[in-house]
Amino acid sequence: MKKLLASLLWCVALTASAANESGEQVAEQWLSVVDAGNYGQSWQQSGTLFQSQVSKSQWQQALNSVRMPLGEAIKRQQTRVEKHSQLPGVPDGDYLIIQYQTEFKNKQDATEMLTLAKQPDGWHPVGYFIK
Repeated sequence: MKKLLASLLWCVALTASAANESGEQVAEQWLSVVDAGNYGQSWQQSGTLFQSQVSKSQWQQALNSVRMPLGEAIKRQQTRVEKHSQLPGVPDGDYLIIQYQTEFKNKQDATEMLTLAKQPDGWHPVGYFIK
């Protein structure tokens, strides 16, 4: 019984810790997963809104064709953070749009935009664009 209670408390602590992470911390961690080429894992860490719109295999195919050719991320600098409660085409809620200026091995000047949504267990990516 004590082991079960200790396990449950540990799970609650981990969930509370994840829920307290800032959107910017979550974004940086998620981008590091993408940078490492772990596209399936990045889909799993994404928000339910994202997962309902794009299957895991579609996401992996998209990043294999768009992100992989860019090569290693050499330098990434956050340039803007915007908070929104309404965005077109999605339910009202808490959103962050974070923009980065990124230098990749095969593209020296790229802009990445990552949109995150606040869910009960914390921030999760729901959109990612590179231009």
